[in-house]
Amino acid sequence: MEQDAAALATAHALEFVHDTKWMSARLLRYLQRETKIQAEQIATGAAICVAAYLCVGPNARFICNALLTAVPILTTFVFPAERPESKKLFVYWAVFGCTTTLDDTLDKALPLEHKIQTILHILLFLRPFEFGKHLVEAIEKQSEAFRVDNPAEHDEAKSGATAVPKKRSRENDQSRASPPKGTDGSASADGGGSGAPDDAGGRALATQSRTDMTTGQGGITIPRGTMLDSGNHQLHSSASNSDDGIYTQGVGPENNLNDFITLPTNNLVFNGPFDSGITYHMKIHNNSHHPIAYAVKGNCLNRVTVYPPMGVLTAGQKILVGVKCLPFEYGNQDLSKDRFVFEYCIVPEETKKFNFKLLDDAASRRRKNIHVQYNP
Repeated sequence: MEQDAAALATAHALEFVHDTKWMSARLLRYLQRETKIQAEQIATGAAICVAAYLCVGPNARFICNALLTAVPILTTFVFPAERPESKKLFVYWAVFGCTTTLDDTLDKALPLEHKIQTILHILLFLRPFEFGKHLVEAIEKQSEAFRVDNPAEHDEAKSGATAVPKKRSRENDQSRASPPKGTDGSASADGGGSGAPDDAGGRALATQSRTDMTTGQGGITIPRGTMLDSGNHQLHSSASNSDDGIYTQGVGPENNLNDFITLPTNNLVFNGPFDSGITYHMKIHNNSHHPIAYAVKGNCLNRVTVYPPMGVLTAGQKILVGVKCLPFEYGNQDLSKDRFVFEYCIVPEETKKFNFKLLDDAASRRRKNIHVQYNP
């Protein structure tokens, strides 16, 4: 078994001597032409000299770190075709960082520390040892185990990842993943919609069947039971103390400013063209220790609707809601005051089903305003 491992390791090492796809083999071939000495002899002599210097040389640490840094840098930036897999390279740099940090300690504990350090880094890639491959597999196994044991945390980490938005074609009206959040708490949504949310209650408008549809303002087809299907979701300017139909109500001591969190937090930007439906999924989070009842209201229901427009969130619950920009002709109306509002209140623990009476009878309730912007 040991003989087989030694034979495989020797054969792999000789690839770097004879196979010209590797920079080491190309260099050795050049030296062979210039010196008339066989490439294997040059490689053997160089290895012996380096090993000896790493054992007794006064600058062994410098030579060791220089070699272990130069080779991966060359393969990454000068000869990218020879670059190892990214995962293995990450493991390499992690091991290099750890051994370099412990240089002083290991130098006192191990007389041949720099030689051992060099051999260890070689064994990360040398067959049949390939310690780097085994470390990557172990990390992936632990990551998979964590994902299975903690699915909620894993999904949250994935949803927080920044995605690069792609330019949308007019023909592509399929659902897409949520676009990135802006630095000012805003987020943009290109035409074509977004992918299915991770909560059944937060499925997008685009997933509704035709049998669940009705006709709204201007002949627009909308799902039944959504914001356009009920007058309870309209913001009336007569009921507000501001020009845009948005007002806030006093907050009781049982409410906290961070009880109800939305992502994006302030603004939602839809990217044109606006001749087809555009859906963006935003996350809402009950950050309190009590159930929260919410309802969405807006002053631009002929352009923007939210689904589900109402519901009850248990303590700590997070869901995605679909915000749909209905088709309209841009430039013919004032859009600067378009907003929708999450109106919410804390409800008793036994509350399971939403009713507008919950908000009407609440001692105090809050509103979270989302300003809608349009980017033609």
